[in-house]
Parts: sequence; structure tokens; C-alpha cells
Amino acid sequence: MDERLAAINERVAAAVDAWLRDPRDAGVYERMVAAVEARRAHLSPPQGERPTARQPDTAPRLVPPPDERVSTGTVQRLGTLLGGDDPRAALERLRRGG
Repeated sequence: MDERLAAINERVAAAVDAWLRDPRDAGVYERMVAAVEARRAHLSPPQGERPTARQPDTAPRLVPPPDERVSTGTVQRLGTLLGGDDPRAALERLRRGG
């Protein structure tokens, strides 16, 4: 394993650990998604290319940076949006398609 991948793996592990401790924190979730995207970009670079420590991560971002987000002015709890306070129950409903 190269040093870059080891560093990325550490970021993924730390982000997932933080998310498991507080799954309702949108900032923590955003860092987890960014870390996973960076890992995917490193492991599956465009044909024949392998990112080096000097090249930026090229994965598309699923979550826009904070300054590019559109604010509706209304902050809602994730549990409210998913129909309950238990994130595990919400995930199970989503997995079942309901």
C-alpha cells in the first residue's frame, strides 16, 4: 500500500468513526463522503493514470462546499426528514424501499 492510500484510508476510518458516533451531524457526514470519494478516485484513476501526492483528488463531490450550498433558511433534524429519531430504523426503511 502506498503512503497516499494509507493516508486516505486513515481519513476514511476517522470520518466513519466520527459519523458512527454522531450520525445526525451533516458536517461529519460530508467529511465521510469526501474521504470515500478521495479513496475511490485514488483507487480508480482515469485510464492509465495514478494520482500522486502532488495531484488533487479528482472525484466529483456529492456534497457541494458550504459556500456553494443553497440555503433555504430552514434547518431540520435528519430524524424529522427521515420520519423518526432512530437512524437505524430510517436506514432499514430506505433499504426496504419504503
